[in-house]
Amino acid sequence: MPAKIRVRMAREELRRVLAADSGRYITLLTNRVNNRAKVLSPVRTGTLRSRHTPNVRTRGDRVIGTVTVKVNYAAVVHEGHGGYVVLPKRFRSRRNPRRRAALRFVVGGKVYYRLQVRIPPARGRPWLRTALYEIAGPAGFRLHVTRPPGS
Repeated sequence: MPAKIRVRMAREELRRVLAADSGRYITLLTNRVNNRAKVLSPVRTGTLRSRHTPNVRTRGDRVIGTVTVKVNYAAVVHEGHGGYVVLPKRFRSRRNPRRRAALRFVVGGKVYYRLQVRIPPARGRPWLRTALYEIAGPAGFRLHVTRPPGS
């Protein structure tokens, strides 16, 4: 005679059990994306590479893994920019209105003064998005990439 086993769980308890199992898997994948992003990140001084932070949280019955980079210029390096103009902080002197403030910089030992400097456009280097596609895509996840505000 075949044996039957019936398990009854409350919905909340079932969600807790599933979230714990999926939470481990999401943590594993988030750490893999974090490590791959560190390898792919552009390096000039190493600050950008060292500031990657993985985080896993649950919201209701969802488990969300994020990798953030806490550096002011990370979004500009990742997404690029369309070029811009750098101006001095004070364009006119208060004591002498005819005297203009200027930008001062040294190149090759020679001092240059300019009223403005044009920064050319730069292409983005999306290392985080690439790491996400390389790790989470083959694992069967639907990918949703959001851009930071203001970019």
